[in-house]
Formats: sequence, structure tokens, C-alpha cells
Amino acid sequence: MKRKILSLILVFAMTVSLLTVGTGAVEPTYGDTAGHWAESSIERWSGHGIIQGSNGLFDPNGQLTCAQLATILAKLLKLPAAKDAGFTDNTADAWYYDAINRCAAAGILNGNGDGTVTPEAPITRERAMVMLARALGIEPIRKPDLTKYTDAAQVSAYAQGYVAALIEAGIVGGVTADELAPQDNINRASTVTILDRAIGVYADKDGMTVNAKDGELVLVVAKNVKVINAPEGTKIVVADGATGLTVNGKSVSDDQTYIVPKTTTSSGSSSSGGHSHSYTSTVTKEPTCTEKGVRTYTCSYDGSTYTEAIPALGHEWGNWKPDGNHLTHTRTCSRGCTETKNCEYTVKTANDTDTYTCSVCGDTYEVGRNSAVRIGETGYADLDTALAAAGVDNTIVLLKDLEVAAQIDVTKSVTIEGAGHTIKANNTKGWATDNSIKHLLNIVASNVTVQNLTLDSNNQAYGNQAYSATGVAFNDVTMVNSKGAGLTVNRSTVTAENLTTSDNAWGGVNVDGGAPHFTLTGNSTLNENNQIWAEKANGPAVVDANGYYCHLTDDGKFYAWSTSVSDTAVAKVKVGGVDVYYTSLEKALSETTGEVEITLVKDATLNSGATGVQQGQTRNIKITGAKDITLSLKKPASSSEGPLNYQDGANLTFNGIAVDASEIEGICARGAAVTFENCDFNTELEKTIADKFVFTGCTFTQPVSQVGYGCKEVLFDNCKFNTNGYGIKIYSECSTPVNLTVKNSAFKNTGSAAKSAIFLDHIIDGISYSINVEKCTFEGFTSEPTPNENSYATRVIVSDSFVKSGDQYVFSYQTGEEGGSFHKILTAQQLVVKIDGKDQVTAKVDTYQALKDAIGFLGKTDLTLDITADVTVPEDETWKPISVDGSQGNGTLTINGNGHKIVGLNAPLVANTWAGKSNCIIKGLTLENANIVVDENDANGNVGVGAFIGQPCASQIITLENCNLVNSTVKGGHWAGGLIGVSGGYNGTDGPVFENVTIKNCSVTGSTIESKGSVGAIIGHAAWDSATRVDITGCTVTGNTVKSTGSSNDKAGSLMGTVGCAGSNQVNSDLEPHAEPGVFVTNCTVNDNNVTSNTTTITEVYGRQGSTGGKLVVDGVTKCQ
Repeated sequence: MKRKILSLILVFAMTVSLLTVGTGAVEPTYGDTAGHWAESSIERWSGHGIIQGSNGLFDPNGQLTCAQLATILAKLLKLPAAKDAGFTDNTADAWYYDAINRCAAAGILNGNGDGTVTPEAPITRERAMVMLARALGIEPIRKPDLTKYTDAAQVSAYAQGYVAALIEAGIVGGVTADELAPQDNINRASTVTILDRAIGVYADKDGMTVNAKDGELVLVVAKNVKVINAPEGTKIVVADGATGLTVNGKSVSDDQTYIVPKTTTSSGSSSSGGHSHSYTSTVTKEPTCTEKGVRTYTCSYDGSTYTEAIPALGHEWGNWKPDGNHLTHTRTCSRGCTETKNCEYTVKTANDTDTYTCSVCGDTYEVGRNSAVRIGETGYADLDTALAAAGVDNTIVLLKDLEVAAQIDVTKSVTIEGAGHTIKANNTKGWATDNSIKHLLNIVASNVTVQNLTLDSNNQAYGNQAYSATGVAFNDVTMVNSKGAGLTVNRSTVTAENLTTSDNAWGGVNVDGGAPHFTLTGNSTLNENNQIWAEKANGPAVVDANGYYCHLTDDGKFYAWSTSVSDTAVAKVKVGGVDVYYTSLEKALSETTGEVEITLVKDATLNSGATGVQQGQTRNIKITGAKDITLSLKKPASSSEGPLNYQDGANLTFNGIAVDASEIEGICARGAAVTFENCDFNTELEKTIADKFVFTGCTFTQPVSQVGYGCKEVLFDNCKFNTNGYGIKIYSECSTPVNLTVKNSAFKNTGSAAKSAIFLDHIIDGISYSINVEKCTFEGFTSEPTPNENSYATRVIVSDSFVKSGDQYVFSYQTGEEGGSFHKILTAQQLVVKIDGKDQVTAKVDTYQALKDAIGFLGKTDLTLDITADVTVPEDETWKPISVDGSQGNGTLTINGNGHKIVGLNAPLVANTWAGKSNCIIKGLTLENANIVVDENDANGNVGVGAFIGQPCASQIITLENCNLVNSTVKGGHWAGGLIGVSGGYNGTDGPVFENVTIKNCSVTGSTIESKGSVGAIIGHAAWDSATRVDITGCTVTGNTVKSTGSSNDKAGSLMGTVGCAGSNQVNSDLEPHAEPGVFVTNCTVNDNNVTSNTTTITEVYGRQGSTGGKLVVDGVTKCQ
């Protein structure tokens, strides 16, 4: 078989002149190829007329030039015309000029790196391999290993991957087993050998059919060719004029390279592959006599695989040989398989002897004339006589069909071999008058085997019975026409293999009496409606019947087995290791005790108080099923409670089902826990009344409401809420504290209702509420929640407070009674809301008082101030700046200005931040007419003053975005900045913090910024510690006065006064990884500012570099470092 190289197909001419592709075969006669190692390849392609010699010689060892190979590839691949590739030695008047340009444009041919291509020089093996690999579409191996070759080091780096790929594909090899000779010139014989290995199928005769089932490469040069069985990815080169081609029944035009596409799947997707493949095959499953094997092909490039079947080998049987039991014979396959069948005897009678001879294997034996049964070679007239004569473990063989007039009692451990015959109850009156219950075969001894026999009770006997016996076996036995059961297993242990029953009045098999056990195996067929049944008292484990399903009968008295699940079955429970099916969920609950798992097999109903648990009982119940099964929870007409009412102490789990709660007003399981796992709720679930409710992996399209209605603890984990408005509504009417945890869950508001994801309603005096939200996502909750009808929004220290995550309203709360008009004030002790482990509050700020109140809620929380209106500081008020201190447990302060302004601020909005756990983010806020003067005479020293933030130190994130300072004054003694006074991380060894300061799209306009030390319109001292990065992007500074009044002449700048660190210039290694430290200014605008330090006018964006260095980059240009 040709190698499976899914690539372009190339044909190479071995002469300097261009080849001519023809359709007629030529009989070559070369005087110099006989015995040559490439003789077969040369003869094959000469025979096709693809290559030719000159003057009767082929010159196999003659050399090939780059121009010749390029010309061959350009013509055979039908490469399009291309512009001049720019090689200085490829002139327009050269015969190969166009071919060189075409190959270069196709990426097949590169130059020498100096503008030349040396077209007329002999081509090296290495260079030829690279060109051929590129033309074949073979990708280079990323990590080639050529170490097996002693001259591997001579392979150029650019060629190593291609050479390795060609070797792996089996297209090329070394000149010897351990030598590649990459720098030797390639000869004509080597090139035609590559051709031979590359092309699998060559279609050169009109109308021919070629089979490409092995994925071989196909070159078509004739008309009306049919290519069949071509696998996905097979590439077929169609020559110009090769019209009428079909591939796998599809018409394909000429003058193209066609890639067999992937067969379209049921989903409509298709693919044609993206590169060439090189497959190696491995037998992954050996074929046997009866089973197919599997051969797996694996691509060395991308690891893709496909398989093909290896036909089964078939048997090679020997002759049938007797087994020595005068019953069966066996034949053996040459590969070890065996087959055993019953002998086919003919009988001949001579004198007083019957001689039995098998017509297949020749086995023969003799018994007395007219014998009905035999033991060994001793014949008996009837079965009873043989049973009386038999010893323990003897085999009694029937020689003919028998009719019996009375019950046959088997009292010894024997085997009754029916040999395909029948024992039938006759029509004598004894069956009817002798007794009321008589069996055809009554086994009262242990270790009895009955096989290959039909037992026909003929509507006279009560079938067959094993009574107080163990080890009884029925193999290939048929039992019919019983007045009772076909087989009764009474206080016995019985195994039946390939048992058939039919037309038995009571049914197939009755398992009865104390401690019975019945096992059914093989290809058994019980044709009655009652196939197997047993008294309930014996339990379902008394029957082991593979492929049979156990049901509890409607009257609750019997277990019955059948080959299919009853249409009336609703639920199943494993009882004694056996799945038992019940006609209702309530029957499954009432018929079981203790811990139980019930699986629903179809839609079911659960009524209130019907779970089989008495008041005060403790029981664990799990109800499971599938998502296409719905459990409807219903209440009785006389009750307002839910379906789990009166189940005190019953821990209930619902798993993997759809739940319909539309007809209930709550779930009540006092003193217990209720869990829903992977359930779907398409109706609203109300009133969770239990010690604990747990929802894991559930999906809700309607809200879960009145959560905590008398419930101590509620958990939602990995749930999805796709609801119109809130997903969870907390409602309490009891004195029980509410603890709600929601984690790893996704909330999506699918409608237009302005609600938060979680909503607290109906607050009770003195009750505490704990809401913990961890690793959840929210979508569609961007509208501020509106109060419910007849309720009033409450406040938690601040008015109209909400908990938000980004722009999503996660939690809101209000209280009231239906029709009522009161509200309560919650304290921080009553309500604790945590998101991802942190107490979080979002406060809506629309007045100065609201702003002051909100700051008091910072504490150990993440606080978001949502400014919804312009705020003016009263003239008689002194603003107390915010301090965000991580060492005191403060989290992140976020201020969303939403385009509003604070007017008349008389102190920094934020005095400082400190320690790595505290951050400050301010967006979309304008400070107007601020008059901020702090430590003007530098009495305290080292105080930073800025309108937005005075001194952010050792905080990981400081962000000002779209913030503006307008017509304001900022004065400080040591450092002063229009926006920020001074910034810096902490580079010490006792808990270093790298500080990232981002100032983006901000402005300072018409303002005065002044200090005795460093001063800038944006920031006074940027990066005072080396563990700091400051990014100032897209900012505008216009019409300001920036003045340093101290004795230094270089501490003022239009953007910043000082840049760089005051301590070590090296960042502590404990801070790795971190951003590049320094100050980076990009796309900032500075106009009409008066910037002075002492008496010196400053024109730069900065005044000076810090004492030990500091990097400043302005629009990509490094100013200092």
C-alpha cells in the first residue's frame, strides 16, 4: 500500500526541458538504469510518460538545478502568475524567470538572503527537500530530532523541521542509514524516488475508476475519471483538460487541486481540514474468529486519528469428536475456539439391543431394546424405575418422549437429561381424583439438575416444584400447561438458565415458603402476564433475574417481576439491594422505613402530610429523578400549609427533577432540613419553613419568595436565577433570625422589573438578618430598585441604601405590612450583608447630610457612594475628610460621581489611604469652588494636600477617572496637588505594598495650587517611594497658578512638582511580580498655566527628580530615570 500522505501531488520531470504530461503509456528502454536502486521508480513513471531520458539513457546520477525544479513545480501545481520577486540573478530574459517568481510568491522558494536565488546552480538535497515539503503542504516539525544521523549538524536551521517532517512521512531518507548528506547536490534518481513515494494513484486513462479508500494521493490527467471511496482530506490534483471527473459521486472541474471535504453531520457542520497529514497505523484491537479488529491511524502533526475495521478471521474448524457422554460432541478451531452440540443419533434394533449412532461424530452405544431412559449404557422402561436404580450424581438420559400418570418424585441428587424430549402428564383420572395438588415433577432432594427437557402438565398437574431443596438447576427446560405455576420454588434454592414457560394458569414462576431463592439466567422467556412473583414477607431479594423489574402489587401483598417496567409505575426504591417499583410516590414512602432514596420514573404528586413520617419521627428521605420528570407539590383542601407539613424530624432531599410548587403556599418541615439538588423550578416557591433549607445546582425561572419564613438557615449554592425582577425574596414573620448564604450562583433579570437580585421584605423588630453573597454574578439589575406597593423604603444609617457589585444592585430592603404605612429603622447590628467575605454597602447620596452619614458606614466594609445629585457644602460646615485605613479593617472606598459635583469643599474629600487592604476609586466627579488650606506653613511637615485625595500611601489601587477640579484653591505646607498631594507605596520589609495610581481623563482648570514644597496641578509629589507606579493619561491642565513658595527653584511643575523616590531606588523583591515602577504621562494637554518655584518659572511638566532617582516617561520619551 502506498503511504498515506494527505498533501499536494507532484510530478517531476527529470530532464532540463519541461516535462509533457500525456495519457499514453510509453515503454522505456534505458541503458543506464538496470540494477540501479531507483530502477522501479524510474520504470513506473517512465511507463506513464511522466519522465523521459535522452538518446536511450536516463542519467539517474545527473544533477538537478534550482531553476529546473522551480519550473516543474510551477507548471505541475499550476501556480498563478506573479510579479518580479526581486532576485538580482533572475533576469526577465531567462527561460526560468516566470517559474522562479511563481514559486517565490507561493512561498515554495526563498532566496539566499543576499538578494540572489542562484537558479542555474545545482540544488542541494537540503534545499530541494525544503521546496518539496512546502509544495506538498507538509508543515515543519517544531522540535525536530535528527540525532540518529551523524551529519545532522550540517542541516541548516531553516531546513531542519522540513527535513524531519519528510523523513517521518516516509517520503525521503538518508543516503545511508546514518547519513543525510544535506549539502550534497540532489540527483535525478533521488528526485524521481520522492515522486514515487508521494503519489499513490495516477489516473491516466479515459473513463477509468480508481479507488482511493486508503487516502492515497491522486493525480488525474485523463477524462471522465471516477474516484471512489476517497476519505476526508484526500487531495486530488486535476490537470488542465481532465474534464468529467467525479469524486465520491460529486462532479469536480479540471485545472484545480481538490480536497475531499468532511461528510456533513446531522447538525450541518462540515470541515475540509487545514493542512497535510502524515499518518502511522497501529492495530489497536486484534481481530478474532468472530469479531472485527481495529486499526488506528494517527497524524504525526496534529494528533488527529481515524480508524478502519480489520475483518474477522473466521473459524478454521477441525472434525467433530465425541465428548464421551453419549450426548454431545465438540469441534475445535485452529485458534483455540470450541463448539459443542448435541449428538444426532439414529437407532437400529437388532435382537434385544437398540444401537444408537451419531451421524456427525460417529459416537455409538447400545441399550436394551425399547428402553425409555438410560443410565450409562443400561436401559430402563420408565423414569421411575431409573430413579429408583440411580446412584448419587448419576445422569438419567431420556431416549424418547414420556407420558406419566402420576407425580414424579426426585429424591436423589441426580441429573435428568431430557435430550430434547418431553415428559407429559397423561389424561388419566388419577390427576383429578387422587389429590388436589399434584406436580408433574416434584424435587425434594438437593443438587438435582434437569436439562434439555420439556415438562408438559397438560392442564392435569400443577407444574413442577422444588421443595426444601438446595442446589436445584433447570437448564434449557420448557414448562407448559400447568394448572398452577410453571415452576414453584418452595423453601428451596433454584437456578434456571434458558427457561421457557407458557400457558400456565397462575403464571411462570412462584417463589414461596420460608427463605426461598430463585435465580434466572440466560435467554429465558416467561410468556405469562405473571412472570415471577413472591410473597412480600420474603422480600424482593429472593429473586435474582437479570433483565426483570420488580414491582410491588397494588394490594401490597406480593412482589412481581416482569421484563418491562409497568405503565403504572411512578417511583422505585432499592429494597434489600433490589429496585422495587411503586404505583405512587406516597406508596413508596409509606411502604419503606428509615433512610430511603426514591427515584421517580414519571411525573408524580406529593400531597401534604403523606410522606410516611409520623409526628416526632426522625427519617432521611431523598427523592430523585430526571429533569423531564415533574414532581407536583400539592396541599389538601383543608390545609394552608405545604406538602411536607407534619414531617417534624424528616430530612428531605429532592434531586435532579422539575418541581411544580404552584398549588402550595409553602414547604413546612419543622425541626428538619430540606435540600433541593439540581432541580428546576418553573413556578414560584414560597415559605421555607424548616431548620435549614439548601438549594444546590438549581435553576429558577420564578422567584424563591418568603425565604426565612420561620427558617433559621437558607443556602443557595451554584444556582441560576433567570427571573423577572428579584431572584430571592426574604420575608420573616417569626422570631427566628434569618441567615441567608448565596454562593457560586448567577442572577439574571430577564424582564424590566426594577428590582435587586435579593430583596428583604417585612422586617421584624429585634430580629437579625445575615446575608452572605460569595462568588456570584449579576446581569440586568442596573436599575435602582423601586419599593413594593404598600411598603416604604427603609434606611440603614443612610437613606435609600443598597448593596451593589459594580453597577449591579445585589441587595435591597424595605419593610411594611400589606396595606400598612409604617417603616422601621434597621441598625448595622441587625443587618449584615457580605459580598465575597466583606461587609458591603452602596449608599445613594443626594445631599450633604447623606454624604456625611454614608461615611460613617465605612467601618470594616467596602463602601460605594452613589452620588445622584449635585451636593453643596453649607457655609457653616467644616468637612471632615474621609480616612480609608486598611490597618483598621477598612475596605475599598468607591465614589461614583455620575457626572455630578460637590461645591464648596473646604478640606480634602479623602485625607489619606493607608495599608494594602484599603483602596480608593473615584469616577465622574467634579469639585467646584473648593477652598482647601491645610498646614499652610508646613508646621506639621510631610503632609500631603489634594482636593480629591491628600496622601494615598501603601494602598494597592488609587484611581481617579473623569474627575475635575474647577475654580478652586488648594494650599499645603509640604506637598500640594490639584487632585492628589503625594502618592507612594511602601518598600519596607515588614509587609511591603506596591501602589498603582491611575489618573485618567481628568482636568484642573482655573485653580490655584500652592505649597512651600513640591506642587503640581495634578499631583504634588508623584511616586515618593520606589514601590509605586503612576499613570497620568489624557488629562488637561489649563489656566492655573501653580506655585512653590519655598527656597528651591525646582519643586513646581504643570503636572507634578517632584517625580521619583525619596528612599532606595530598588523595589523590594517580596513585591514580585509588579508593574514597572515610575511615572508615565501620555496624551496630556497643558495650556496657559503660571508655574513658578521660588522666583523661577518652570516650563516642564515636572520640577525635579527625587533625591535618589525616579523614572519619568512622557509620551514614550524618558525624561529622567
